[in-house]
Amino acid sequence: MALFRFPWLTVCIAVFASVSALASCFFMPSESMIHFVRENGPVETLTLVAYVVAIIVVMCFGRRVALPTRCAILMVLAYMFMREMNLHKRISSESILKIRFWLGSQIPVADKLLAVLVLFPLAWSIAYLILKHARIFIGELVRKRAWSVSVLAFFVVLAVSESIDRMVSVLTGFSCMHFPDWVLVLRTSQKEFLEFLLPVLVLVAFLQYRQQTGGFFRHL
Repeated sequence: MALFRFPWLTVCIAVFASVSALASCFFMPSESMIHFVRENGPVETLTLVAYVVAIIVVMCFGRRVALPTRCAILMVLAYMFMREMNLHKRISSESILKIRFWLGSQIPVADKLLAVLVLFPLAWSIAYLILKHARIFIGELVRKRAWSVSVLAFFVVLAVSESIDRMVSVLTGFSCMHFPDWVLVLRTSQKEFLEFLLPVLVLVAFLQYRQQTGGFFRHL
């Protein structure tokens, strides 16, 4: 367990995941790799299992964490689990995070009200975490506390996975660019492997916090 005290552990894990995706694309046939990382495929299933494990761990072993903070973390994990299952898009044909969902007259009012019920607890949890912990998080990050580096790695991995997906989609849609199959397979594999890391990073950050004595969560 002493390994979890290493601040840059999650950075090494993220690099390893990215290299593993690259190696898989190199050694596996394109057809097999597409099946491996496709929607509802093995990687996505493992990601959903990892989110369930993360939620259970936070619920069962987060008693030292203040209740509002624990609830906020669980809400974020629950939304990301729902996002991974595309439940946030099943409310309607449009994602609830897109402007046209809210402005489009073709979207039923009932769907918009249901979306509010989904987004309100998520917005509260994010606002609570930022307002309550941002200053302390920055201080802990400057001191290179392991859990704070893991939290930062979580946001970096989230941003990179989204950027990989959006970049090729935008170039394909607006510039009519056509990429070889191996580029699309590489894009998908990198994105799925990094998304699998997100709940893993939460668990690592939690274990790192558990090893840190005098954690600030006890007072917040």
